[in-house]
Amino acid sequence: MKKEITYGDLNTIELLSIEQLNTHPQLKEFYVASYQRGYRWGKEEVEYLLNDIYDIASDKKYCIQPLAVIAKGNKSWELIDGQQRTTTLFLIQTVLKNCFSIQTEPFYGLNYNTRSSTKDFLNDIRTDNILKEYLINIKIDDIVKKEVDIALQEKWEEFIKSNADKDNVDNYHLFNAYFIILIWLLPKSSDQRYAFYKKLTEQTYVIWHPITIEKEGIQTVEDFFINMNAGKIKLTSAELIKALFIIDIEKSDDPWDVRDFKKKKLANEWDSIENELHNNTFWYFINNTTEQDYPTRIGKLFDIDCKKTKDASELFSYYQYNKGKDKGGENLDWKKIKQIYQRLKEWYDDVENYHLIGFIINAKFMTLEDIIAKTENKTKLKIKDFFIQTIKDKFAQEITQDNQRFQLYALNNLRYDTSYNQCKNTLLLYNIKLIERTFPNQRFPFDLYQDPETQWSIEHIHPQNPQLLKSKEDAEEWLKDYAERYKEEDKESENNTKIAVLLQKLYDLKDSTLTIELSNEIKDFSNTVNDALGLHFIGNQALLDKITNSTIGNKSFLKKRSLILDASTNTNGTYIPLGTINNFLKKTTNTGVDNKIKVSYWSSQDAEDYTKDIEKLLENFLPKSNK
Repeated sequence: MKKEITYGDLNTIELLSIEQLNTHPQLKEFYVASYQRGYRWGKEEVEYLLNDIYDIASDKKYCIQPLAVIAKGNKSWELIDGQQRTTTLFLIQTVLKNCFSIQTEPFYGLNYNTRSSTKDFLNDIRTDNILKEYLINIKIDDIVKKEVDIALQEKWEEFIKSNADKDNVDNYHLFNAYFIILIWLLPKSSDQRYAFYKKLTEQTYVIWHPITIEKEGIQTVEDFFINMNAGKIKLTSAELIKALFIIDIEKSDDPWDVRDFKKKKLANEWDSIENELHNNTFWYFINNTTEQDYPTRIGKLFDIDCKKTKDASELFSYYQYNKGKDKGGENLDWKKIKQIYQRLKEWYDDVENYHLIGFIINAKFMTLEDIIAKTENKTKLKIKDFFIQTIKDKFAQEITQDNQRFQLYALNNLRYDTSYNQCKNTLLLYNIKLIERTFPNQRFPFDLYQDPETQWSIEHIHPQNPQLLKSKEDAEEWLKDYAERYKEEDKESENNTKIAVLLQKLYDLKDSTLTIELSNEIKDFSNTVNDALGLHFIGNQALLDKITNSTIGNKSFLKKRSLILDASTNTNGTYIPLGTINNFLKKTTNTGVDNKIKVSYWSSQDAEDYTKDIEKLLENFLPKSNK
């Protein structure tokens, strides 16, 4: 009774035995395009593969490297990666058929387009057995005496005397491999050769990896080939691990229909988790873009399970699972992976946990792996307490500087120029808590915060950096913000006179370009007054994306306000943090006894009231004393 073979869909990643590859109804031949080099495997590579197959234990499966392919139509698949392996497997089966009458079943074809004669040569070898008369009387003892290389060269020269049209380097390497395979098989008994054939077809597997190219055309496929062979495109650890799961299912004693059901169930659950992880709101809550990139995002879950470190290979988790627990690796456990995912999903669905974890990860206080390890076996309430305490502990950090102890996150110590990261983390948590206070159940967009194209940074609300000033008009605008502030807040200051002198010098310029001398005077003025005005403290800082930040530059408060409010209502997708919008709307400013707000500039009162709002909103996290 003929064995029943089951087939998966070749448009998805599959683990295929050579027998399935030979007889799959969706596959007739492999196409090798002209942009690829010809066949080049020598004695070492060919014999390595032969020995690996021969040594497969009766209860094991042997998996060779993946085949990356693109569908061409009419059951033809273009080989992007795996040409050498696929050709060698073709030649092994051809030798078994021609020389030992073992491979009687049909097997896949090869359509080489590297040279027109190569396709014909391979077809002639398989169909017409054209090498038979040149290799029929080979004796192993004679070859051993002469050495393989010499014997091969003699046989090749004998062949091309009668087949001069087939004399090229590609055909030489194919002839060479065929010869190596034959002399490797000759000393074996008929039983050993047949056992080898069964191991080849039934226990040898390839990872079938179909590729989708968005643009059609040979050039696009060629680009993909070049990138893959340059190491720019490669199978991910997760895709290789998926193949291990399929191998695990296949080697079980379950009936074929049960195994087929388990594979489909795995595929459906896998795709469901992968799709959910491609929800960027979910993904960037658990992942920081400065870490490893994950083209297949479920790979993050395997790295968590295997406790992959930052410096480990991208294929670390695959290697761990491939070794197994008994050899120092990890056991394949799909149930455990689903539990990790469910745990993350529960945290994501709880908005408060979502914000706490997202902040901890994006502030780089802990990795997701550390969070999972440290919350193992804790109750939900204890887990939330742990998140809050983690932030408190980080915010309570102290350092010694100039023989003085001071707290990194004390508000009066947060300066743009000396504690940039602490300022950014404080503003991030402030904006998160501001959303919770203003719009309960709304999520902070960690995906936008981590978008590499925007790269959020700190913007000074009152302009302070004169190095960006290039023109007379920019300098005038920049100085007028200082003039407004001093006129209102310190009329007697000598800085009013300095500003007037600088403005006069600007008016006296004959063209719009700043002179080096005047530019240096403005910088000196800035260095003198910025500390006194507190421009580097947290009360003059706001979070802003890189694009908007570069647009507003060192413009005046009013112009910044106009540009930021326009950007916040723009439909182009720019996200302006709620705290930043509130700054330029002065929503945190206390109007005071005169019920007035200084609309045209950012005043010291604005900065003080804004700082108080940060303090009030973050009172559960900030250190209790300011030292």
